[in-house]
Amino acid sequence: MSRGHDDAWNTVAHEPCAHASGPVRAVHADAPRRISPSNRRTLADLTPRAGRSQASSAAFTLIELMIVVAIVGVLAAIAVPAFIGYVRRSRTAEATANLKSLFVGAFAYYESARTGQGVGAMGVTGCTVASAGPLPPTVGVSAQQFDHSTNPSFRALNFRIADPIRFQYQIVSASSSCTGMPNNPNVYTFVAMADLDGDGTLSTFELAVGSDPNNELYRAPGFYVVDELE
Repeated sequence: MSRGHDDAWNTVAHEPCAHASGPVRAVHADAPRRISPSNRRTLADLTPRAGRSQASSAAFTLIELMIVVAIVGVLAAIAVPAFIGYVRRSRTAEATANLKSLFVGAFAYYESARTGQGVGAMGVTGCTVASAGPLPPTVGVSAQQFDHSTNPSFRALNFRIADPIRFQYQIVSASSSCTGMPNNPNVYTFVAMADLDGDGTLSTFELAVGSDPNNELYRAPGFYVVDELE
């Protein structure tokens, strides 16, 4: 560009604008933009507002909390009774196991040969023990230790329980003799009773025992149960 053109440009660039109220300064394109203090405050306020919006969106609303509480309540209403029933049912396993143990002892006692005093005495089988129990005399929610071998009938059937028990046990015998006959459906009834929840109602299990045509003892295929879980 010639010197004449430079002088003309400088003259135009520095002359006041006809429509401006004051002098006009030349602004270069590469100069950094300046933001007024009011604009800076506005930009600074954007970040906290965004943070507050994210925090509120991440929190639970009252309706959501009510739904969660309702779901927990329903689950508790279903799970707690089921758990209590499961605990009581697990305690009844004691009764069935010990009644089976009584039958095993009664079977062995019935089959064993017994003789009277003297060399001329004859051996006999088919012996039964007398009725006994219920032992222990009282039961409650808590388990207790009891030695059934202190009773002669339980001792004859070799019935001993090492662990604490919640049930009391009873032997109901048709007779106490060695005159057992075949085809007798009422040789024994073994009974287990317990108050599992302390309400005074007894959970009762019974196992019936009879003799078959070969005069051997057999037991019922199942248990007669009353108020299993009360």
